[in-house]
Amino acid sequence: MRINLKVWRQAGPDRPGRLVDYVANDVLPDMSFLEMLDVVNETLIVRGEDPIAFDSDCREGICGACGFLVGGIPHGPDPGTTVCQLHMRRFNDGDTLTLLAELPELGRLDRRRIAALVGVAPVNCDSGQFRGQRHIWGGRASVRTALYMAALVASRYNPVLRVFYQRLRAAGKPGKVALVAVMRKLLTTLNAMIKHDTPWNPATS
Repeated sequence: MRINLKVWRQAGPDRPGRLVDYVANDVLPDMSFLEMLDVVNETLIVRGEDPIAFDSDCREGICGACGFLVGGIPHGPDPGTTVCQLHMRRFNDGDTLTLLAELPELGRLDRRRIAALVGVAPVNCDSGQFRGQRHIWGGRASVRTALYMAALVASRYNPVLRVFYQRLRAAGKPGKVALVAVMRKLLTTLNAMIKHDTPWNPATS
């Protein structure tokens, strides 16, 4: 089968990065996810390009320390399975997957710090007695961009986040403010899922 990939590429922690499109052809269902990436890397090396690599790439399938997001889901769609143990039979021909390892801190920080790190925490604009509007600012723009698209879809189709978004809009919040709140809630939910090694639970989200 054919899998379309959007992979976060960054030369180092202090270097700018971007999402790059790749295509994995002739992917077998029994391949592990990392074996599929090996096939992509072999093609990149033949073309003289840098292979896809990650700071935490233990392949032991036990730690989950890499903070790998597959399609916006920590370690992919199988609950309780690290990306090292994920197999391609879980996906369909023609699927497009966004792979992010830009946030290894996911699951290691509290909800306020992870929101500030990504840049979805409100920052005040006060000076003396003046109290300005709160805005989001700074953080990792690449992660925020991917989170924005996930939140946009979730605000329409996720049963929990759709209600959350609609409640904010009914309370008079502008659409963009309400969507950023969905981004923050989605991020903190992912953070808690990684930290406590639990699947998505609508009742506690």
